Amino acid sequence: MKVSEAILMKPLVEKFAAQEMDAAVAMKFAAFAKDVLTASQEFEVKRAQLFEKYGEQVDSDGNWKIKEENEKKFQAAIKRALNKELEIEAFDMSNSGLKVSPADVVNVLSLLK
Repeated sequence: MKVSEAILMKPLVEKFAAQEMDAAVAMKFAAFAKDVLTASQEFEVKRAQLFEKYGEQVDSDGNWKIKEENEKKFQAAIKRALNKELEIEAFDMSNSGLKVSPADVVNVLSLLK
């Protein structure tokens, strides 16, 4: 799984984490969820670091803008961060008892069994 895929999984993981499930499934899902959420959080930290490195703060609300001369470097660094491979196995939903709509999984089909 790539970081970009973990980011796509985050809303679904958060939705499922709030549902009750069999204890054995919950343990497996908790490990999967922890890995996905950690990867997403680590990307947000990296993204903030890249904004600081290649950009400038434009107002007191904490908004940033990438300097024009750094746009290509920033885009390349973001792309590398999003394409980083993670050691997260797909979660097997087939026997989980979780209810899911097609709209929930359309963007993450390849990450679920």
